[in-house]
Amino acid sequence: NVRVIAATHQHLEQHVKKGLFREDLFHRLNVIRIQLPALRERREDIPALLTLFLQRALTELASDNHDVLPKTIAQDAMSYLSSLHWPGNVRQLENTCQWLAVMTSGQTVHISDLPTELLTENQTTHNKMDIDWKQSLHRKVQQQLISGESEIASQIMADVEKVLINAALQKTNGRKNDAAKLLGWGRNTLTRKIKELALQGNAE
Repeated sequence: NVRVIAATHQHLEQHVKKGLFREDLFHRLNVIRIQLPALRERREDIPALLTLFLQRALTELASDNHDVLPKTIAQDAMSYLSSLHWPGNVRQLENTCQWLAVMTSGQTVHISDLPTELLTENQTTHNKMDIDWKQSLHRKVQQQLISGESEIASQIMADVEKVLINAALQKTNGRKNDAAKLLGWGRNTLTRKIKELALQGNAE
């Protein structure tokens, strides 16, 4: 008896329709299907996987009679790695941990220890996000101007302030003093804006 476990990132149904994959083979394989989301869709799993793969890589090095010191990933590096896109999913994550096990000189992995391509990837992603939100804002302004709306500046600024306040409060777990510092405001200013913008549950 033989059990076959197969994995793919291709859309096999579409390949079958296009004649690029045999339909009979597809049905033989498609008995129990497990959909595994990409890493970027389950970021909460990344810290545990990083710890597992790094320790596994260190164990493999030690088994080859290398003098290996224990290593851990600093919180700043862990947060940074959890924010990445990981187009290569788990395999790319595991390869990164193998690289860190060999190339990191100290016992704690910091952001500065990460491969250059990971640092470049995050900068590229941030640049794209910066362009995207500016383009979205530009389209919104154009739509409001075309529809003949007035006082659009105050309306848009109110929307922006709502996003800023909610993000700052979420970051500080609702601590208004800390949130105000992040925003560069005084606590009284933050409290006043919360009331003016009628942000639910944050006015106290």
